[in-house]
Amino acid sequence: MAYLLVALAALLAFVLLSKSARRRELATTVIRAPSLGVLNLAGTAGHELLTRDLELIAPLFGTTRNGEEQPPRCDVLLLYCELESNGSVQRSGRSLREIIRDSGASVVVVATNHSADAYIAAAPKLPFGQANLVMTLDRKGTALASFLAKLFRKMNDGSSMPAAWNELMPHDPEVSESDGPEAIFACERGQITFDATRIS
Repeated sequence: MAYLLVALAALLAFVLLSKSARRRELATTVIRAPSLGVLNLAGTAGHELLTRDLELIAPLFGTTRNGEEQPPRCDVLLLYCELESNGSVQRSGRSLREIIRDSGASVVVVATNHSADAYIAAAPKLPFGQANLVMTLDRKGTALASFLAKLFRKMNDGSSMPAAWNELMPHDPEVSESDGPEAIFACERGQITFDATRIS
């Protein structure tokens, strides 16, 4: 009988711990007064892209910090760079994971076009540098900036990033081909949203 009670207690403890872990996994992280960071490692071409992107995105943030070599400390990072086939970042002594780690960003957008293979090489699973990572395959002109602006507005309205992404990103391949950017979303930091009082 004593053995049975011990087994039942152990089972109950396991169930409670599992539920607690599940709640933590689903818990939403609210970023208050989110700051935008911009790191341009792509020279003149990157500067032209970010100038157009910021017209739509920067007004949504109270603070925008720029970096040219050092990743700016921020909550949301727009990264303009070229990736080598081996995954290294041109014009930087840091890897992609190190850039994410050093910026402190919870949301990171690689805003220049790269292949899926380049991203696989650049973003291996490591014990640091995790973020909700948007990896752009095809910007489709101004479609990427328009999409990101809508995404951040929905996060401001209380939607978590995964929910907002699923609502906005077309799932029909024919729609995606014509109307939106092509991108990969790695939801490494889970349910993230913004404080609605600081973004218009």
